[in-house]
Amino acid sequence: MRKDVLKVILAAPLFYAGCVSAQPYIDIVNFNSQAIYSTYKDSAASGFKAFDQNFGFFAPVNIDSNSTVLLKFTAEELSSTRLDCGVERNRLYSFALPAGYQLTSKNRKWKMMGMIIPRLSSDLRGKIADDLQLGGTFLLTWQPNEKFSVKAGLYYNKEFFGNFFVPLLGVDWRPADRWRIFGLLPNNMRVEYKLGQKVYCGVAYKNYQRSYQMQTNLFMDSVHAKESEAKFFLDFYVKQKLVLFIDAGYSLKYSFVDRVEGGHYCSPNPYGSSYDGIYDRVNNNFVFTIGLAYRIRLDEPKIE
Repeated sequence: MRKDVLKVILAAPLFYAGCVSAQPYIDIVNFNSQAIYSTYKDSAASGFKAFDQNFGFFAPVNIDSNSTVLLKFTAEELSSTRLDCGVERNRLYSFALPAGYQLTSKNRKWKMMGMIIPRLSSDLRGKIADDLQLGGTFLLTWQPNEKFSVKAGLYYNKEFFGNFFVPLLGVDWRPADRWRIFGLLPNNMRVEYKLGQKVYCGVAYKNYQRSYQMQTNLFMDSVHAKESEAKFFLDFYVKQKLVLFIDAGYSLKYSFVDRVEGGHYCSPNPYGSSYDGIYDRVNNNFVFTIGLAYRIRLDEPKIE
């Protein structure tokens, strides 16, 4: 019975740094660190490096076999450095408290989920009231059988660069016992293969945007971050539910764009910011991620 109730939760999307993700497992606790080393797209071709630390906690609360309250907390620290003759470094932060409700039909073929997502996203140097965002998502899932489901919905967030709407279309398909294809486009998609009882591997695509408020002495602006990457991943179960995961990929887009209060974009910032030149467009390069998660999988047939 407990396993059947937990399966209801699998339609719920997870949130990390502004990205919505659907997957056939639940990460109760997740911590990961991403690193990229590259150069700027400018005449100086200065060096660039960034470390992105993410933490997530997910707490589903079952009301009954058809209803679940979804609670989550996420935190991010993004440290970016420009490497010239001197070193310029800045940190941006994001904290979110998504909360929602999921309803499953009696025949288990339909799932409907709605969620609100309050978020604080900034360098934490200004007024908290200026750093707040509010968004939400709606997702409808149809599952005709145990091996296939389709999802459609809409994600919205009041970003610092404006209203941000993302139509969502996803799939979760198991063509064979060891294979699984799942994700929510345009944000992510994964092709997963089970090597053994403790090891999963595959290829994945990730794409997302978010923004941070940035306070300076002269004015207030924001940073619009855009990331997309293709990668290989390896998940190793150290214990039954403790997972060490490693990703190695290549960025298809990695850029920051300053947006000055009043509407126009500039990069780099010409108005005397303490962080001139850090937030600019970056050349594509390799991206590496390592993390740990307490993970519950409910799609485990016995493999002889």
